[in-house]
Amino acid sequence: MKRLLALCLAAGLCLLAGCSTTGTGSSGGSASGEVSSSEPGSSEPGSSELGSSEPGSGEPLDTSAVTEMMDALTAYQPGTAGSSLKVYIAACGILNYAEGYDTADEETLRQGVTAWMNAAAPDTLEMVRETFYAVTGAAEGVLAGDAESLALLADAGSPNRYDSYDPDRYETVKNILTELLQPQASDEGGAE
Repeated sequence: MKRLLALCLAAGLCLLAGCSTTGTGSSGGSASGEVSSSEPGSSEPGSSELGSSEPGSGEPLDTSAVTEMMDALTAYQPGTAGSSLKVYIAACGILNYAEGYDTADEETLRQGVTAWMNAAAPDTLEMVRETFYAVTGAAEGVLAGDAESLALLADAGSPNRYDSYDPDRYETVKNILTELLQPQASDEGGAE
């Protein structure tokens, strides 16, 4: 459990450290290289990496971008110092992933989220479930161009990799996450 928490903390620090250097729009940079190595010039998270293995081909799917998104969700912990800014870091985790999402990547998204949830400490998973709606609310404020949301986003170190986001892609990813994050009957029985 300590190892998982250390990994989540390290991922969060990588996200925070890279926020001011990643830029937005078509800068050609990608913060995904901060967490795992990727090919130079690959600027869209999840675009070529996620669909690199066909589902059912026997090869494991590359879920690193999904893991990065899920780790970003752990940054927001209500009631802690900086939580009003951290909710935007978590929101950008979803938005940044969604911008590179393609419907052909659905199996990769589902497998990656499921694997992350299975590896997460029970209290971490519960926190992500409890804060998910606040995070999606912040993401929707960014999508709408809400002045207050954009100001808080800037104060959070501009964790957005893009100047604008596709609302349909975001909605698709949000709906899949909403479905997967619902507690299952086996979760409530005190397993692990």
